[in-house]
Amino acid sequence: MTLRAACVDDVPILLDLITQLARYERLEAAAVATPALLERHLFGQAPRAHALLAERDGEPCGFALWFFSFSTFTGRPTLFRRGRVRPRGVARVRHRTEHFRRARAAGRGGGVRADGVVGA
Repeated sequence: MTLRAACVDDVPILLDLITQLARYERLEAAAVATPALLERHLFGQAPRAHALLAERDGEPCGFALWFFSFSTFTGRPTLFRRGRVRPRGVARVRHRTEHFRRARAAGRGGGVRADGVVGA
């Protein structure tokens, strides 16, 4: 399995994976993301979130989305991550990526808070 940063060309794949996750969670009504929204918030001039795409044998098999925010409760930046992690090793691979290493380091060093979701 490989894990790579998603690019704007991956928006249809990400949207399909988000839809599959919503169906699995029985939350289809809550899945209102559109290609335009994903493009703007993940790949626009000022990205508000980040995405990774997991592939097995060249086929998409999972994703991770996360964003950074400041913790209003602690009054300082913290790291918090959450996610629905299902089998097949996507989460294990995700934690080894440079993106998440940086996010964890930011939390330890007084950086930012990172929330995310994983779908596999």
